[in-house]
Amino acid sequence: MAEHTFPVILGRDYAGVVEQVGSGVTGFAVGDQILGGVPGMSPAVHDGAWAELLAVPAQAVAHLPDGVDLAQAGAAPWAGLTALAAADALDLRQGGTLLVIGATGGVGSLAVQLAATAGATILAPASRGHRLPTRPGVAEVLDRGADIAAQLRQRHPDGVDALLDLTSQSPDQLNTYATVVGDDGRIVSSLGAAGKGPGRANVARASSPSPSPNPATSRPGTPTAGPGTRPQHPSRTPAVRVVGSERGGRRPIGGAANVK
Repeated sequence: MAEHTFPVILGRDYAGVVEQVGSGVTGFAVGDQILGGVPGMSPAVHDGAWAELLAVPAQAVAHLPDGVDLAQAGAAPWAGLTALAAADALDLRQGGTLLVIGATGGVGSLAVQLAATAGATILAPASRGHRLPTRPGVAEVLDRGADIAAQLRQRHPDGVDALLDLTSQSPDQLNTYATVVGDDGRIVSSLGAAGKGPGRANVARASSPSPSPNPATSRPGTPTAGPGTRPQHPSRTPAVRVVGSERGGRRPIGGAANVK
């Protein structure tokens, strides 16, 4: 188990407004809307994004795309990057068939949309009554409570072209679904369960290019997890201080500013 330094600040993804810019930082200015993510360990589990003020390295920040609001962007970074890595590994083509295990999660819902944009036909298991058919891109829903491989063989006797498994913890679990993938198919896992062999690939859940020096400045209202505490997500949009590279490491410039 990873080392934890309490109190642990929860949350990995964030979107907010730049409040301060560090010395030497270019490409960002006060008032810019940005998004990014805090690494899960740096090196211990401690820092998080559910805070009113964050200090982050400039190379781990991106401008908010046009047409995307902060609420949407705040849930996208890690899941979105992982979904993009999976889509690249799957190399989907127009008319291909893809089985997605875990399509109802954050990575899965984004991967389904990327696959549909590439022209693939997506099949995904879901519990009865789940609103998966309304999600963009899912063409066929399989009953998760029944034998998924048997259902798929009945509908697609020749199998599918690719498998994206976002839930299996081991190759043995994943191979339960891999039996329906064609001989030249591609199999991708986000949890290291793809195993070895032609067409198999593991994509790591996205991580920050470098640890943040002080990603979340704890202050009253910052949610933490520790003995006897119950985290709550802050209602305010976090202000973000973009940190520049300084000799001897990266540091936040100036003191904590008032949140706008």
